[in-house]
Amino acid sequence: MRASDQDARSVRPRVGGFARGVGATMIEKISRQHLQLDEAAICTVGLYAQGGFNKLFTIDSNTGRWLMRVALPVDPYRKTASEVSTMCFVRRNTSIPVPTVLGHDASNDNDLRFEWILMEYMPGSVLERAWRTISLSRKENLVKKLAQSQAELFHDANRFRTIGNIVQAGPGSYEVGSIVSMTFFWGDRGARDTNRGPFRNSYQWLTARLNLALEDQDKILANTDAEEEIDDAQAAKKLAERLIAFLPNIFRSDEVESTMLFHDDLHEKNILVDQSGNITAVLDWECVSFFPLWMACQPPALLNGAVRLEEPLRKDYGPYDPEVDEDDAEYNEGLSSSYWTDLMTYERWQLRGLFLSEMELLEPAWLVEYRRGERKRDFELATLHCGSELTMKKVEAWLDAHEKGERYSLRSSLYAQKVYNLETFQGRARF
Repeated sequence: MRASDQDARSVRPRVGGFARGVGATMIEKISRQHLQLDEAAICTVGLYAQGGFNKLFTIDSNTGRWLMRVALPVDPYRKTASEVSTMCFVRRNTSIPVPTVLGHDASNDNDLRFEWILMEYMPGSVLERAWRTISLSRKENLVKKLAQSQAELFHDANRFRTIGNIVQAGPGSYEVGSIVSMTFFWGDRGARDTNRGPFRNSYQWLTARLNLALEDQDKILANTDAEEEIDDAQAAKKLAERLIAFLPNIFRSDEVESTMLFHDDLHEKNILVDQSGNITAVLDWECVSFFPLWMACQPPALLNGAVRLEEPLRKDYGPYDPEVDEDDAEYNEGLSSSYWTDLMTYERWQLRGLFLSEMELLEPAWLVEYRRGERKRDFELATLHCGSELTMKKVEAWLDAHEKGERYSLRSSLYAQKVYNLETFQGRARF
């Protein structure tokens, strides 16, 4: 496994103190104990990667390599405990390659003074970097493997009937507990006495999220005299109130729903591949929740993006320009970064269709849930984006149309505005 914490979901509070506070000596001591390394054995600790609320360290010995993830207590105990349980659940019940957990402490009552997970080091390269070197046919095989993984998680035996995060109930048994999501612990939300579930159904889950949005705006209104901030907060509060009022038109408060595990941040940074494009690991299982089928039955984030029907041609793009292009000239093969961006958009769209076709073969019922869940997923997107200045107008227009009995895709509207990929927290998280 590798760190994927430097993505848009990163939380920034207390990072400086966190970076200075983690001691290699304590990491070595804990690692020796759990790896059963004697005092004479080599044990070297190195910083591997750093994110907003996690640091990842390599543990190198003459017998192998491991990783330790050390975390800030952004959601004390729950985040680490649910991440470990989720990884163990996936390893036990599916063929998805996930690191083995060798030891963990979900509290900070230890020598390190932080929560930590010691895990297997997984081979492979990050798909994001390897994407350009993999042929389209091998990408198709990769997507078929992702479809197989989704089908396995869809099986009845792997489902529950509540929304939240999995925890271990006993040896080899699991249950769904309170939700671990950035929606619920971002900023000062983690310190609030708020309903974290587990939620009986979508109505409860979305109501809790919209109530948090209302609390955010009330807090702004109580602490600012700036006219612009007041106007924005009032507009966001009104929109959240309208969504709460519209909620019963889409969701029933007494509904009993089946839920399944959905890795809703499964993009190219969280997949490792070998030189042939075979998946060697699926990473970053923190904040991965059990969601209702309408939410969980959708293509992985890797295949999200705008629609592009025509393949871009190299001859239509200019040469690499160090002033504006990302990455280096060699990686870009001397071409403008725009070519590679457009090519990935085209390939993603083609592969998205393949994924859906494969799901229809593997689990026809999954595709049924995907198709009939579009309106519900749009409402969830509206909930996510109702407090953002960038997207509020789009959400308002969508809600206006639906209140009049007209329907169109909010997702498509947000893509057209080129802001949908800002679903950070904005972000989803796992939202």
